Amino acid sequence: MWDPPRSSGGLPLTGFKIYRALNSTEFIYVPSTPNEVNSAIITFTDNSVTAGFIHSYRISAMNMLFEGI
Repeated sequence: MWDPPRSSGGLPLTGFKIYRALNSTEFIYVPSTPNEVNSAIITFTDNSVTAGFIHSYRISAMNMLFEGI
């Protein structure tokens, strides 16, 4: 679960993108998450984790023009 950003760049939020890193490697976009199209969803359950590895996540908010970082 995460908190929405304090500012959306003056435009309404359209959704979030989720990125995952395995054992502190580079973050890779997790495609086809419902968060891409629904700004009301602020949780994510990752059903494709690999046991015995550390998974890290980054969440990026989107509006109709930009993706935040």
